Amino acid sequence: MANKNLAFLFYFYGIYMIVCGILPFFFVGPSARSAFVSGIFSAGLAFTCGYFLNQGRQWAFWLGNLLALFLLGIFAWRASVSFLRLVDLIAYGDSFQLPEKALSFLILLSMFLMSLIVLSFAVFTARNILIPPPSPTLQEAPPEANPVKL
Repeated sequence: MANKNLAFLFYFYGIYMIVCGILPFFFVGPSARSAFVSGIFSAGLAFTCGYFLNQGRQWAFWLGNLLALFLLGIFAWRASVSFLRLVDLIAYGDSFQLPEKALSFLILLSMFLMSLIVLSFAVFTARNILIPPPSPTLQEAPPEANPVKL
């Protein structure tokens, strides 16, 4: 069951990455091509992880964790750079680029937080995925079920 829950989380993560990749492209314009390409690429990997987790493949769990960890670092770096640019714009009073930089920062921050949520959930469900359930074995009937007749 944990495989299916985590698979659906990776499907949602992929959809979220597509939406967050398309939003800057619509609001900022063609200069946001890198966000669009990275959103589509990471969504494709998230969909792949979700599909193979749904099939019960253990390597998809590791790939999904590496993807979430990698994107967590990338979005932390990009959000911090975007925040510093935003602070510089506010400090120098340049209000022309302020809305698009603020939008960029908020989208990157939301992608960072979603990567953190996905990675946290994957780590907390790791035990259910990595340790296989016990195989059904024939158990002896309890003594009360087969009373001995004297």
